Amino acid sequence: MPIMVDLSGRRPRLRIYAEADKGGQDRLLPMTPDFAEFLLKTPRVDRQGLVFPIMGLTTRQPITPKRVSRIVSAIKPITMATATVDATILSRPEKAS
Repeated sequence: MPIMVDLSGRRPRLRIYAEADKGGQDRLLPMTPDFAEFLLKTPRVDRQGLVFPIMGLTTRQPITPKRVSRIVSAIKPITMATATVDATILSRPEKAS
């Protein structure tokens, strides 16, 4: 079981085992109690497989995690707008009113 809900501590956590982690390390990630409750309400028979199956446009079959990774990697980062400050405005003395 590479990922599980861990309720052993004070707060619920998502336990990701090294085999499912890109960095190859076991990880404990905090989660909100309501999300843990939502996950635990899911019937055991439905607790495997894709959470949100994304269907391919042409195949009408769920796309693979590898394909999702390629799509996400192809998205260009949004560049943040930068402001240019005119130095002459900064050096002007304020007018007395």
